Amino acid sequence: MRRGCCEAVSSALLFVLGTAAPYPAPPSFGEATGGGLGCGLLISEFYSSALSNDEYIVVTSCVDSYVSLANWSISDGEGSICIKSWLLPPRSSVSVGFNSTSFGKAYGRCPNIALDQADECESAVVIGSFRLADAGDSMSLVNPMGQLEDCVAYGDETCDGWTGPPIPKPRQGEVVKRICEGDASADTNTSSDWLCFREYRYGYTSIEPVSAVVAPGKLCAFTSPDCSLDVVLNALASSIHTVLLCSYEISSVPVCRALLDAKSRGVDVRLLVDGNPTGGMSSRQIDCISSMSASGVCVSSVCGNVSNDVVQHFSALHSKYAVIDDSTVIVLSENFVESGLPEDRIFGNRGWGVLVEDISLARFLSSMFVEDSRPSRLDVLDWKSDPRYDPSSVLPAEEPSRHSEGLLCPLRSTSEATVTLFPSPDCNLVGPFLASLIKDADEVVAEQFQSDLMWSTRWSDQTCVNPLLQGILEGLRSGASSQVLFDSSWFNQERNFACSEFLASVSANESLDGTFRLIDPRSPFSVVHNKGLVIDDSMSVVSSNNWVYPSFARNRELAAVIHSEEVALHFTRAFELDLYPDNSSPVALAGEDVAVEIGSSITLRGFASDDRLVADCWWDLDADGVWDVRGREAEFEAVTPGRHHAVMIVTDAWGNRANDSVTITVHAGSGPSSTTVRSPGTPPIWFVPMAVGCAVLLVRHLLRTRPRKINLPRRDFQ
Repeated sequence: MRRGCCEAVSSALLFVLGTAAPYPAPPSFGEATGGGLGCGLLISEFYSSALSNDEYIVVTSCVDSYVSLANWSISDGEGSICIKSWLLPPRSSVSVGFNSTSFGKAYGRCPNIALDQADECESAVVIGSFRLADAGDSMSLVNPMGQLEDCVAYGDETCDGWTGPPIPKPRQGEVVKRICEGDASADTNTSSDWLCFREYRYGYTSIEPVSAVVAPGKLCAFTSPDCSLDVVLNALASSIHTVLLCSYEISSVPVCRALLDAKSRGVDVRLLVDGNPTGGMSSRQIDCISSMSASGVCVSSVCGNVSNDVVQHFSALHSKYAVIDDSTVIVLSENFVESGLPEDRIFGNRGWGVLVEDISLARFLSSMFVEDSRPSRLDVLDWKSDPRYDPSSVLPAEEPSRHSEGLLCPLRSTSEATVTLFPSPDCNLVGPFLASLIKDADEVVAEQFQSDLMWSTRWSDQTCVNPLLQGILEGLRSGASSQVLFDSSWFNQERNFACSEFLASVSANESLDGTFRLIDPRSPFSVVHNKGLVIDDSMSVVSSNNWVYPSFARNRELAAVIHSEEVALHFTRAFELDLYPDNSSPVALAGEDVAVEIGSSITLRGFASDDRLVADCWWDLDADGVWDVRGREAEFEAVTPGRHHAVMIVTDAWGNRANDSVTITVHAGSGPSSTTVRSPGTPPIWFVPMAVGCAVLLVRHLLRTRPRKINLPRRDFQ
């Protein structure tokens, strides 16, 4: 495994020396510059590899005046779409579709011009055989004078006015869209105009990031496993009207029970999950969402299947958030599962979360939730229609919490903060939105669950170094400092080791200020599932985005960027606790030696402390190497005279151990002390020695009446 990682590092070093990226550099933008009259009209989008005869084309105006499309046409060389009448407003678009029903289900609106409604369509007519071929085709936008205004070629085709190779053949269900930023469109009549970093699927969304200034006291930053469950449960318990919860997976019984409680109070509870998570849904999750669905909670799943003509409008539903009463949002790195929001406040996943009370952010996320869960979408299914739905399911039993207190408490803000929500893939038009934040930073600390050293994108077989890692190196070379801690779980170890080794080797070779490593496997965390950053001691990122290509280009993800020094300090403290292993042993004090009378009982009260957190205490009451009682207190029953040694064992969250012993001298006295509490039904203490004496006399009597030689085996006592 290490050899493979080193080869990957070598490949990455070659890239640093000059290998080209597999996606184009950001294009230049401007007014349309086609070969015709210069009216500023472009073919801006098309769907050719359709599944249900639902191809469509979009034409966009890049000018500030109205344009009449009367007598304009779009030709593929075999047929034409001739527009009879349409007035295009300034800088707007017109969609021309062949299947208005399918288009409406995918996008929630009908195309502007519906060619399948021939009897009703007065705006356009199809002449000849116009059908976009899957393998490749070309389109030409022609003005009323018969001049070429714009063109596009894809697959194995080319056309007049096009320069260079065509756009690669679209995949089934893939929409090809021209790169546009604001009112500017890339227009060089080359494939680079169309090679967006993010991928578009039929029914895609284009949701812009949103920001809000949050008043003091209206933001809460928290960590898993320390306190995340408490924050989430308290927020759900406060719900009055609505709860919208989106998660890749959900199987936390306390969370599900809180949702059911909210439903019983009359709250409208809606849940959206990924229908096909990696490895499939666990039986625990199926039981959880089935029981909630059977109880009236609206549970929907996003689940596409191209073989069944169902396109999923993004790859994976990987975001983790909740919206409560259209006023409060929770954004997490963790799924709503038992390891992500653990009942045990010491052991579980390391993750970050933020709760924000802001109406504008809540409405934004509510809108995204509604759009992604819209029932008219073919890829959105009611859970009750899923074959896995079991109406007889009940919630699994809750795991008892061994540790009710964690090391870190939630931070309630005391100053104003600015919060920006970044949805993926929407906000990653020409690259990962995080790359520029990292590259321009003076200081970066980050924790990452999963990262790939080399990325390959939709448009090229070439690979390049992960642009986020490249951003870190660019920052380091400009004098910045960076510390990144990667998860060390077995399923991430090879890929994360390659990333950390690459960054560490470049940093060492160039004497840069960087620290990169995998978390010590002794840590109390199941996995470092976090995807968080702190930038320049003032900006924090709470995110579901792993540092892999699909996370930014294909998946539905959500990141919250918080501008707040106090929040940054809170997450930096959490990071430092994870970065530096706890190598110091805890303190164990079993107490002073004591003497008691036989038949008495005594409560042993030990003292335990640690520079971070004591995880567990045990008592070995007979010093046989096996613990008898868990906890800082233990009851010792004095039933045998002599000296007894009780050992107290203390461990911290990182597995460090300490022990101390106490000597208990038991005197053979006349009976128990007056302070001894004896359970009802227990024989008097004098009954035991009297019974033993009677038994000895009986044995002697039997031996005298039936004499025999007994050969005892030799035993050495040490």
